[in-house]
Amino acid sequence: MKRKFPGFTPWQWARLVLVACGYTWVQAYRPFGWLFGWQVFEARHGTWPEGLCFLCLLIALRMGWDRIILHRRWTDDLARTRHALERGEVRRMSFPVRLAFLLGSLAIVLLAVWMRQVDPVRNPGFLPLACGLFGLFALVEFSHVMFMGDGPFYDPHDEMQAFFRMRALRTGYGVMLLALALLLVVLVVAPPLALYAGPMLLAAGLIVPNAILVHLNRRAELTDESP
Repeated sequence: MKRKFPGFTPWQWARLVLVACGYTWVQAYRPFGWLFGWQVFEARHGTWPEGLCFLCLLIALRMGWDRIILHRRWTDDLARTRHALERGEVRRMSFPVRLAFLLGSLAIVLLAVWMRQVDPVRNPGFLPLACGLFGLFALVEFSHVMFMGDGPFYDPHDEMQAFFRMRALRTGYGVMLLALALLLVVLVVAPPLALYAGPMLLAAGLIVPNAILVHLNRRAELTDESP
């Protein structure tokens, strides 16, 4: 059985880069605060309204593009997605793409921790937002270990994937125990660094089992393709 782990298309990568650049520009220049007169509020409570307005603007632009330019409705997309799920054509996100998102969210968390230590008053909502984003991608990685497979639905009768999951979980438990031991050492030796070591060790404990799964699936592909 051939295992596939597809990634993003070039157009999807281009859209992702454009969204990231737009979000960075919005957070840097705060155009919505200037437009609606929120400068004082954002100075006291952070720039989360800018991100919320940017998200609403993206949704409106996407709906307008689909309706006016492409002449389609969101209900049509839902119908196509439902049919693709029924036929088993939908595949999960590839490991390199998930790894990039997880490491990117980890970098944001480390930056938020550093900003909180440098200036606790400025942008107080940045750290909870960064932790929520990192937790979301951490749950995605955890779900790929617990409910593995090519498609979006878990098959409990797949004996090979159950064996792979057992191997990955066994290694993951060992990595997490080692991470906890290292975290205790950091708490004793340098307590301020524990805020940085915690997210990094958690990410390592999630990355290693998924990397083992990818390696085992590739070996299974080579075995299936060999005469």
